[in-house]
Amino acid sequence: MKLAFTTFACPQWALGRIVAAARAEGYAGIEFRCDADHRHGVEVWASPGDRQEVRAALEGEGLTPCCLATSVQCLSQRATREAQPRIELAAEIGCPAVRVFCGPAPEHMPITEVTQRVGETLAEMALCADPLNVSVLLETHDTLSRGADAAAAVRAAGHPAVGINYNNIHPFRRGEDLAATFAALHGLIRHVHLHDAMNHAAEVDIRPIGQGQMPMEATFAAVVAEGYQGFISGEWFGRQYGPDPDAAIAQFSKEITDLARRHGVEWAD
Repeated sequence: MKLAFTTFACPQWALGRIVAAARAEGYAGIEFRCDADHRHGVEVWASPGDRQEVRAALEGEGLTPCCLATSVQCLSQRATREAQPRIELAAEIGCPAVRVFCGPAPEHMPITEVTQRVGETLAEMALCADPLNVSVLLETHDTLSRGADAAAAVRAAGHPAVGINYNNIHPFRRGEDLAATFAALHGLIRHVHLHDAMNHAAEVDIRPIGQGQMPMEATFAAVVAEGYQGFISGEWFGRQYGPDPDAAIAQFSKEITDLARRHGVEWAD
């Protein structure tokens, strides 16, 4: 497995500072959050020259842009149209995947209809992504937080370029048993957001590892048992790891590395 962090850790940093922090603290990848006005400039409006500069800066330091985290919501009528330029951006900077959400479902829509509609949209996105060697990853989040529901949408898509971005917080705080989550997601996980948090159904409250209520040891063990070999990406917002982004990035690296080593995992470069 490899280690990454999302740019929500440092939304005001330019690309060079993000790259330097990643190398200094043992990360192999960076997950760029687009559509959120982060200063790094990895956005759909970036020029061809800017995109090549991003790719060169990362390749020069041996870093991977492991996932482009978008705001695209599959239940939106604009979803496929919005996804296409983001897929193209990912391909041009050397990023293997884009993350998308389900989005809020209309009131009273049965979950079976939600998963079918999302699956159809994911399949449309895959037609653009697959020729560019980019995967489209549905996060376990919002309406499809539960692994069983997210997996149903991915299987409805029926395309090898479609997979899951497993976020450990949301299935658990929605009441899905950890074993049930991994049984549902078996073979579908392509990217992982792993962090501790309080077990609140109504809000996301991320905490340093060991200070929340997520079953972190059991979750990491389940990821290992799944045979997952991709990126473990840390995601936190604002001051959830303290006011200093440098210190937060270093702290998460230490905490997650200690957790990994307890399960016999050393990060790959």
